[in-house]
Amino acid sequence: QNFFGGILNLVAPKAKLVDAVRPEDMTRDKEMVQDVKNDVLFNHGKTRVRTGLEIKGAMDKMDAANRSKIKIPIMILQGTADVTTSITSSLDFFGDIATPVEKKRFYKLKGFFHEIFNDPGRDKALKLVTKFVASGFTHMTDDAHEAKDGIVELD
Repeated sequence: QNFFGGILNLVAPKAKLVDAVRPEDMTRDKEMVQDVKNDVLFNHGKTRVRTGLEIKGAMDKMDAANRSKIKIPIMILQGTADVTTSITSSLDFFGDIATPVEKKRFYKLKGFFHEIFNDPGRDKALKLVTKFVASGFTHMTDDAHEAKDGIVELD
């Protein structure tokens, strides 16, 4: 894939070969899905070769060695029904960062899709982020939801 992607990038960087994300996979909110389908600025169809390679290159730079340099407070929220981003990869990233466990949280939001702030039940996610930001990036969760490894599952 890297080999052919590199060649295609040289001869046809604007070729659209990789399937883009389907709007139906982004949110359970049917009205939002329809808005995305009607949005001319949203990439419908396939993604360009160069775009795909640039994304892959950026992700490659976030290898374990670079992840271990991250020491700032961090909050990651991901829906358990997200089919566009691997929750396993997100958890690997979370586990590799050097932020102390008391300053990092990974929230698994049960049933949420990729766009958690455009999904039904978004208020739950917004409250978590609002509390985190208002606390100066120090408040992670209520004591009832604490987890030793920093991972919290919410219904």
